[in-house]
Amino acid sequence: MSFFSTLPRLFKAVALAYADDINLICQILCLCGRIFPELERAAESVGLQVNGDKKVQASRR
Repeated sequence: MSFFSTLPRLFKAVALAYADDINLICQILCLCGRIFPELERAAESVGLQVNGDKKVQASRR
């Protein structure tokens, strides 16, 4: 199991644990997503949407 295959579960756990701080988490993911596209894809898979200008918005499911 590779590190990147565990990212969606990790992000979901972090997002659920720190729902009040979701804006900070989104900013961190946005920055990391610019450096590591895999992080951006993992964030999107758990409901964090990245729009065209690389701003991240959380959608709670």
